[in-house]
Amino acid sequence: MTRAERAKQFMPFDSMKGLGEALRRREEKILRGPRRSLSEEEERKLDRELRRLEPGDIVQIRFFAGGRDQSYRGRVREVRPEEGRILFEEAGTSCFIEDLYEIRPVPERESL
Repeated sequence: MTRAERAKQFMPFDSMKGLGEALRRREEKILRGPRRSLSEEEERKLDRELRRLEPGDIVQIRFFAGGRDQSYRGRVREVRPEEGRILFEEAGTSCFIEDLYEIRPVPERESL
């Protein structure tokens, strides 16, 4: 018996093929939800923070993406209001302004 044949006998047995994947898809569907609405006060605060943003600022943001609330901490590379996006220094990382819930400046001592 070759090593490969011997190894096959110790491979895990999946008696219900696809069950694990189906459960993961179901869980993902349950966890997704609608985007929550911001109060007028939250909208004003978010607008103030957006206007203060400058390249190099380190911020913690909360936003809605992929059907759920998420958060991200990073250094702002550029704010593009004409595109409605904030670009971060980490390659390819950006957030649409319309998806934001909160922007919180992070003091340099707490930075990345």
